[in-house]
This record gives sequence, structure tokens and C-alpha cells, in this order.
Amino acid sequence: MNQPDHESPIRGRFATPDEEAWHAFRRQSEQDTPKRLEESAKYLSGLIAIAFTIFLVRGETAFQRLAESSAVTVACVLWLLSLVATLFVIFPLRWAQVSQSAADIERVHRASVQHKYRLLVAGTVLFLLALWILGWVFVRAG
Repeated sequence: MNQPDHESPIRGRFATPDEEAWHAFRRQSEQDTPKRLEESAKYLSGLIAIAFTIFLVRGETAFQRLAESSAVTVACVLWLLSLVATLFVIFPLRWAQVSQSAADIERVHRASVQHKYRLLVAGTVLFLLALWILGWVFVRAG
């Protein structure tokens, strides 16, 4: 383990205007991610409500006839859980952070983005699963 007696300076070059622009774009995109996730969650929660309404109105008698079915119950629970998951993407959580520390602000931002992303994915998967189950029940019931 030979360690140099002196530290050699780091050599590099200044970024070109194009490189600076791409770095700024990436940074801005990363900072805007929570907004995009929240917008996606708003659209998904609206889609969930509309799809649920269509199922209730379109097949009202079939839905009432099949309301005792465990598949319909499971689908409705999944549907509601998907709606809750998407609403929690929008709901602001309080994160403990040191406001003077850029590293801590970045850590909290990344944790928030990861949390919102997971909830949005969970909401999407639950919605699609519920939609598939109800579609299968309605097709089978004819």
C-alpha cells in the first residue's frame, strides 16, 4: 500500500455550454419529479373513479347480482386501496430535515420521490388487478 506523500491535484476541464445545459436539465428534471408523480396520481385517481362509476352504471343489475361474490368484494377492496395509494402520493408528508444542509435536503427529496413512486406503482397495480377481476366477473356473468 504505497500512498503518495502529497496529494496530486484533480485535473479536469470546465464543462462546455452544452454539457452545462444537460446537467441543468437533469437537475431540473430530478427536482420536478415529485410534481410529475403527483400529476400522474391525480389522473390515475380520476381514472379509478370514472372506471368504478362506469362499472356501477353500465352493469348495475349485474353488479348488484354479483355483489355477494367474493371476487367482486376483493376487486372493490383492491379498487379502494388503489385510490387510497394514489391519494397518498398527492398528500404531503412531513419529512425531518436540516434546512441548512443541501445534502440533507437532497436526501429527503430522494426519499420523498421514492415513496411517491412506490405508492403510484402500487396504486396502478392494484387498479389494474381490480379492473381485471371485475372485467372477468362481468364477462363470466354475461
